[in-house]
Amino acid sequence: AFGDLKIMYPMVSGMDELDAANVLLEKCRDQLRAEGVEFSENLEIGVMIETPSAAMIADSLARCVQFFSIGTNDLIQYSLAVDRLNEKIAHLYEPTHPGILRLIKTTVDSGQAQKIWTGVCGEMAGELAMVPLLIGLGVAELSVVPSLVPRVKMLIRSIEMAQARELAEFALNCDSPGEILDRAEALAKIQAIDAELAALNKPDAASPWGPLPAGGTIERSADGKSARVKGVAALGYIAVSTPVAETSRGGTGLPFLRKGKGEAPAARTPSDDASGLEEGPP
Repeated sequence: AFGDLKIMYPMVSGMDELDAANVLLEKCRDQLRAEGVEFSENLEIGVMIETPSAAMIADSLARCVQFFSIGTNDLIQYSLAVDRLNEKIAHLYEPTHPGILRLIKTTVDSGQAQKIWTGVCGEMAGELAMVPLLIGLGVAELSVVPSLVPRVKMLIRSIEMAQARELAEFALNCDSPGEILDRAEALAKIQAIDAELAALNKPDAASPWGPLPAGGTIERSADGKSARVKGVAALGYIAVSTPVAETSRGGTGLPFLRKGKGEAPAARTPSDDASGLEEGPP
């Protein structure tokens, strides 16, 4: 192969295995040279950090490779001794367990000390609530399935590093996986809502209810539980607040405008609309 090629060794648990893999790689290089096959000499070598032992000697591994990729599925399973496919103990599989987060931080710090980057693959990288936390821990790359790329990119673009680092600092000093998860979910939700509302507030943006009238903007409540259209009462529109149940477009209870003559629309109950619309003042 020729070009920007990288090779990553999986399931490495110690330096002996890394050394043995590099010996085999060099034999393959020698064979290609002997056969006159062109290939890149600047091949980047990385290691999957998916065993607790690899995370604990990441400082040693980092001196011999060009990047790390943390395989969170196996790292969590082996560190917590939990089979995530066993429904009887699946509840013990906790990505926000303090031990897991500290292993990730140790790996990232070891890589940065040797000026190499660390990525994360596995289900944790695609969980929106985990994205700000991982970035705050110093992770430089997230590997997710193609369908999640737009949502993860939108969330990353909306995150302020100060907030992500504050979340990571809280997590590293917290003993409760549940508290860490709650805080991570709250931050991710607010950031995702803000990113989506910013997109919908653009002049030519298409929204579920059509273009906003001139002067109208969508704003969320401070707690992120509801959103409303503001600045349009003079145009004969009535703003309606609605809970923001999710952050993905198409499944959200985002606000919409109901045209009227200064009279509030009829009261609605959660049974009238799955998103539970509430009346807002004109």
